[in-house]
Amino acid sequence: MDNKNYFSIIKNSEEPHISCLKTKTVEAPDGTIYTEDKTLELKCHSKKVCNSLECFTTIKNVSDKNIDINQVSSSFVEVKNEGKLKWYDEDKYKIHYCQSAWLGEGQWNSSTLDNLGMYQVYDDHQHRNCAAISSKGSWSTCLYYPLVMVEDLELKKTHYFEIKSSASWYIEFCTEYNENNEEALYIFLSDSCEKNDGWYKDLAPGESYQTASVICGTVEGGFEEAIKELIDYKRADSKVNFDNNVPPVCFNDYMNCCWAMPSYEKTTALVDKAAELGVEIFCLDSGWQATLLDDTVRSKGDWVVSESRFLPKTFKDIIDYVNSKGMKCGAWLEIEAVMDNSKAYTELDKYVAKRRGRRIGTQSAFFDFTSEFIQDKLEKVFDMLYGMGIRYIKNDYNQSLGVGCDGEFSLSETMRENMFAFCKFIDKMQAKYPDLIIENCGSGGMRCDSETLSHFHLQSTSDQEVYTCNPSIICGSLSYMPAEKAGIWSYPYPVRYCDRMEYKVFEDDYSNGHQTAFNMVNSMMGLIYLSGRIDVADELNQKLMKDAIEIYKEIRCDYASTYPIYPMGTFRLKDKGILSMGLYVPEKKTAYLAVWKINTDKSELVIDLSKYGSIKKADKLYPDLKDYELTCSGNTIKAEFPSGNCASLVKVEF
Repeated sequence: MDNKNYFSIIKNSEEPHISCLKTKTVEAPDGTIYTEDKTLELKCHSKKVCNSLECFTTIKNVSDKNIDINQVSSSFVEVKNEGKLKWYDEDKYKIHYCQSAWLGEGQWNSSTLDNLGMYQVYDDHQHRNCAAISSKGSWSTCLYYPLVMVEDLELKKTHYFEIKSSASWYIEFCTEYNENNEEALYIFLSDSCEKNDGWYKDLAPGESYQTASVICGTVEGGFEEAIKELIDYKRADSKVNFDNNVPPVCFNDYMNCCWAMPSYEKTTALVDKAAELGVEIFCLDSGWQATLLDDTVRSKGDWVVSESRFLPKTFKDIIDYVNSKGMKCGAWLEIEAVMDNSKAYTELDKYVAKRRGRRIGTQSAFFDFTSEFIQDKLEKVFDMLYGMGIRYIKNDYNQSLGVGCDGEFSLSETMRENMFAFCKFIDKMQAKYPDLIIENCGSGGMRCDSETLSHFHLQSTSDQEVYTCNPSIICGSLSYMPAEKAGIWSYPYPVRYCDRMEYKVFEDDYSNGHQTAFNMVNSMMGLIYLSGRIDVADELNQKLMKDAIEIYKEIRCDYASTYPIYPMGTFRLKDKGILSMGLYVPEKKTAYLAVWKINTDKSELVIDLSKYGSIKKADKLYPDLKDYELTCSGNTIKAEFPSGNCASLVKVEF
């Protein structure tokens, strides 16, 4: 990869443009770069973080008139080719990109440029096709994760590019003639691109603008080697971490459990059992606030405590009860949202985000976080909860602002400013309450970009309710977020959403413990996020949960030093069979390997681990169940399972 970051800036453009056009520039005697007409001062900034480069662009209006800017590249980089093959040759490049969907995050794909639409069309003219992935709105990762990898199959190296944007973004493969007058492959990355979402900026005289940052680099090797460098960067970039980087064990009463309908009886039974199992944080999800069901006010936006939900006790009594059991208590918020029949929705109308003068959203709208008034109001919500004894906040985000909101700038630029303001607000709360853990959730992983995550202790990986669908989501999620920050649901004894009114466990056979073990292996690959009717589990299944938590506590101190490994490659939601991925600890030459048997009659899998070294020892850590076997031969291990869906966690020493 050529580390030279070319500018791609188009101003006052009324004609269709191709993003690979480079702005003509002149260099002043002092080295400052200007546009050819000397109206804009341009600067590419880069710094080395671990083994990656962090790059961004700033532009400044040095003229005496306003200038309308409608595209600025965060980075516009040539993929330098030192081999014999050309960019359009079938065997030259493999492109890796990650798709996403609600309940189906982290789905990796690999393709050739040709299959993506980048193919040679004529020998004597510049190529004009392009291939792109993008996102529009404040659900920054709802369709794709903002990361691409270009694996050079000829030279056996991989270039990686990730844009840090919590709003809209655009990544494009394109071609341009380089300084040697050769047609070359370029990567264009931007969060400021009119053709993506209508972005523009009216830059006043003396005013400057800064793009989102891009993380990029080149590694010898392929997918795993690139992921390692990105994980290193994200750990270094994180503004908050757990004490000693040790992820806690959490219980949350929402998913496949209370479904936002807690009560004194339900909650205390779950609290008692969670404490017995060794849970450290008990989070009361949606339902603690007043709602139409009990207190006449739906207070997402008002954040009024329900007076009737936990009768004969109060919400404060429940918090105290959790704390008395030796756990920290958490509470759910969706701090950016305001419901349509809350008092705030009407009384604070001028502080609610709008587009074309109308509130954005259906039953729920969005607060304008650029308003100091709103920030002060919502800070009082944090003050209230902290004062009641809450030490963990799960912050959700269940809608997107779409293409943006009304304001001083274009719709998308105003949205961008709103996202900046929200992240600064979270930083302020972290600074005010250093012992408060704040989780980021956006209907699971709909907003889990690295910029947003850097402000939070952890990230919810998904809202997926079917436990056998989680392995592929875990596989993908651990490629773009550190394991110690990846909150992964485990829900033995699930209450399906359709059974929530009766609070009835889904009818299934739990007697052999396989489903519980599978759920626990899922969550042991990141931060354990336990749920489900653990209070009605039989002795065998309670032991399986407790064993998993005890083993997890023994090994989790390694997690902040781990990197994901994929001895079988990545896999997707629909894949069946026996699948595996792991967390590798280089300092200890140890791997924690999850092996899942999903919807298959196959009973065994041989995994070749020679890439990671010579195996000295391999042990099945979990579960202690009949017919779960592990044998080691040379640099391979063989996992064997009984019938049905099963999973185990294996420790391998090299």
